[in-house]
Amino acid sequence: MNITPIPSKTTFSVATALLLVLVVLMLLAGVLPAPR
Repeated sequence: MNITPIPSKTTFSVATALLLVLVVLMLLAGVLPAPR
């Protein structure tokens, strides 16, 4: 299945970026509604 020769590094970077974004969103969602 060599349709698109995408380096594994790019895929890993994209996956890491998505995970970081999800973590940040979860942190914001958990911090914003919290009464200070």
